Amino acid sequence: MGTEPSRTIAAEVLQEGLIYVIPRDIFLRVCDSRPDLWRDISALLTVRKRQLEKKIELLCLHDVEYRILYYMAELAGTFGAKSNGTEYSIPLSQGELASLIGATRETTSTTLNALARRGVIRLGRRQLIVPSIDGVLAAADQRAKAANS
Repeated sequence: MGTEPSRTIAAEVLQEGLIYVIPRDIFLRVCDSRPDLWRDISALLTVRKRQLEKKIELLCLHDVEYRILYYMAELAGTFGAKSNGTEYSIPLSQGELASLIGATRETTSTTLNALARRGVIRLGRRQLIVPSIDGVLAAADQRAKAANS
């Protein structure tokens, strides 16, 4: 096998974590000895590809409000910890959310404040509170319908 050029990747973590670097030759040796591992990696890459396609779709076809609503529902369902059984608290700053959705911090802040005034979300210090995933999904659906009419 030829030598591939090294790549530099930057990432920002939202909570404490560890990064392990596995040398390429060791990784390939382990994968070759465990064909099921290749299937798992392939499945993971397929999921990541679909997520990237969705992000591109959101950036190209939807406005900031829709993108915020989409990610609030997504994060509340997968990342947000229930604070009282019905609400979800998502530990993101407005700047971090802006980076996630591909918008400026100012536009994101203005849109979040409008959503908070409508009662769709609540804002806290470095956290976004989703009172109801159904409410966020209904607002996203309403936004999409308005954009298509």
